Amino acid sequence: MGIGRWQRFGARMVINAAAAVIVSFIGVSLVLGLGGQSAGGFFALWGFEALFILAFILVSQLFLMLFGMAGMLFNILLLSMQLVSSGAMMPRELLPDFYRSISEVFPATYAVEGAMNLLFGGPPADRAALGLLAILAAALLLGAASTAIRRPSVQAAAVKSPDLNMN
Repeated sequence: MGIGRWQRFGARMVINAAAAVIVSFIGVSLVLGLGGQSAGGFFALWGFEALFILAFILVSQLFLMLFGMAGMLFNILLLSMQLVSSGAMMPRELLPDFYRSISEVFPATYAVEGAMNLLFGGPPADRAALGLLAILAAALLLGAASTAIRRPSVQAAAVKSPDLNMN
């Protein structure tokens, strides 16, 4: 019996979550180990970084699930727009209205806001974490919907129906 689309979807989500936790642990350990500061502490920074890495992974993967290989090109455009509109390069208040308005739907905006607050002090990162959770949930739901409406591949269908001419 072959592996179904839901098993692949579930396995992909487990791998994504594990990768986010491991990569964020290594990143936060390097930042703090090399003399970086954290007003929020190790575990708060680790948890927040794992959250925004998972949100980035799911958003990027969503476009691959929806558009196939063409989704990669869309991801390049999306990441470029996030870099400009997130506030990482220039404060969001100095950006044109167009970029300020689209920044609300991108995970990079919340990642920059929360990371700055956790690293250098400031208001709690609750608002940023809630924004990331909303984006993460939307990407997860859209990915599940994409999996639900996708027809089984020819290879999966061949595994399920045995060949009747095997005498």
